[in-house]
Amino acid sequence: MKDRSIKLFFNFFLIPLMLIIVMFLWYGFLNNLKIEAVSIKSSILTLIILDLVNLIILFFTKSTKKSLLIITIFLFVLVIINQYKMIYMSTPLFISDVNFLQNYKNITTFTGNSFFKVTWEIFSKSFIFIIGFIVIIFLINKVNVDFDRKNVWYKSLISFIIFTLFIIFSSLFKNFTLKLVYQDVVRKLDIYDGYNELYGYYGLVGGMYYQYLNNLVSIKPDGYSEDKAKKLEESISGSRGDIEGANIVVILSESFFDISKLDKNITFDKEATKNFNLLKKKGKTIQMLSPVFGSMTSNVSFELLTSTNTTYFDEGYVPYLDLYKDFSKRPSLVYELKKAGYDTTLILGSDSYNSKDIMKSIGFNNYLLKNDKKYRKGRYVSDSYLGDVLIDNLKGHNKKFVMLETMQAHMPYEKNKYQEYDLKVKKSDLSQENQDVMLSYAQGIYDADLMLKRVYDYIEKQNDKYILLFFGDHLPLLKNKDYKQVYDYLDYFNTNNSLVNTFRKYNTEALVLSNFDLDIEFPRYLGYDMLLNTIVHKLDVEVEPYFTYTYETSKKLPVYNHYVLVTNNGKLEKNFSKEEKKIIKERSYVTYKEFIKR
Repeated sequence: MKDRSIKLFFNFFLIPLMLIIVMFLWYGFLNNLKIEAVSIKSSILTLIILDLVNLIILFFTKSTKKSLLIITIFLFVLVIINQYKMIYMSTPLFISDVNFLQNYKNITTFTGNSFFKVTWEIFSKSFIFIIGFIVIIFLINKVNVDFDRKNVWYKSLISFIIFTLFIIFSSLFKNFTLKLVYQDVVRKLDIYDGYNELYGYYGLVGGMYYQYLNNLVSIKPDGYSEDKAKKLEESISGSRGDIEGANIVVILSESFFDISKLDKNITFDKEATKNFNLLKKKGKTIQMLSPVFGSMTSNVSFELLTSTNTTYFDEGYVPYLDLYKDFSKRPSLVYELKKAGYDTTLILGSDSYNSKDIMKSIGFNNYLLKNDKKYRKGRYVSDSYLGDVLIDNLKGHNKKFVMLETMQAHMPYEKNKYQEYDLKVKKSDLSQENQDVMLSYAQGIYDADLMLKRVYDYIEKQNDKYILLFFGDHLPLLKNKDYKQVYDYLDYFNTNNSLVNTFRKYNTEALVLSNFDLDIEFPRYLGYDMLLNTIVHKLDVEVEPYFTYTYETSKKLPVYNHYVLVTNNGKLEKNFSKEEKKIIKERSYVTYKEFIKR
């Protein structure tokens, strides 16, 4: 009995604790974190979760040896998968990534030809930690305890119920758990690492559970009532604009950025964004604040089409995946245009989220996925080809809303991405490796710039009215062969002002062009949630109160994302004023009513 008790102590305390410690040290080592502290409360929570899973598996295995081996192997694989994501996307693994990783094409999109090289790098750096897992496996074998299924079924059932509460019904005690376990955060999220340092403090399992809790949006905001939200929407009356029958063309250009801003460190023999800069004189330029950096284009698209700011969700939340599982209709500017008689078309160069049904529910009549291999330039379908597809879809005389999302300029950026280059590096103080990254990126936006001119030239010759909206969704994720951020070597992003550095990581530009006199005054700075909404409010189109409410309240707020606020005169802030917080709170009520409470 005494021997069995000791073995149980090993199986349900000592071995899980060893796994937690090895994973904690391994994560910190692989991600270059200084191990200064660890959350005791999060470690206890992780221990409880591992024990619950152990008891559940015991019902099927009847042996602690088998159940703990399953858990150990699972945790080992979890660390490895997490590291792949850290290398390729600079963010740790989230539970919601299961939705994304279900499509194996998404993995190959990000890993490309470097998968085996990265695998070798991860394992070669992890020798001591692999030894640690081997020692744990040896210990598991030595302290095995067998169970009769009749004696373990009720323990497994109770564990299953508790574990279900942890995962399925987490929203019932979300705030309680956050305050009890996660209130001792000692580091703020960093612009380069996102959740990286937080995971280094809470551990991989504890960090994933923390992010999972923050992803739960089903909890009502404090003070919410449906009547209150409805009254807020109806409190602001709007009027229709006076622009009749204008076709709207939106080009979301993958990672498009004016690379000339980096000329202190690198210049090219040709201006990569020549047409974009020339067309600024014919149109209106708006400084944008993107909700994301380096990836997650879908969140930019969501903000643009729904006029909803993603700061009302957690940093890792992907509304298209997490909010539209039922494919039900929610507020959408596409749907408003559709009701007004517009033919709505979406053209994609890639679809990482299998979003066809989602886009149909958002209001697109036509969904065109154009990723034909024969039209690729580099790894992805060329902007030139997608420009042709776009122009073909503009022909005809119906009121049209056509949105194109390009893909050519997507990461990774490698010298061998293109067989031929139209640009050459003229001058640079970067290493050759980092120059190759910048050249690969520059070629992508050079081609996007050519496509922009071709589309505008077509529109300019048409008799029907056209409004063309062109913008980059976010800045590129510039990593070299050693997976180090090229941003670390670019002066533009490394000033003495950390708030300026943050802003510049999320600052893109939008260009609005037309073939008629477009009388729209845009503010100097905008978030993507207000970009299309501002245009639609100038059309002779009636919209739901939600859009008028968000449009009008945005005039009283700075432009904002999770990291920075910027006023219309360009002043950067970290926090909202008391009055701004009140408006933000009220907008959270309206967001909950329209998007979450269905």
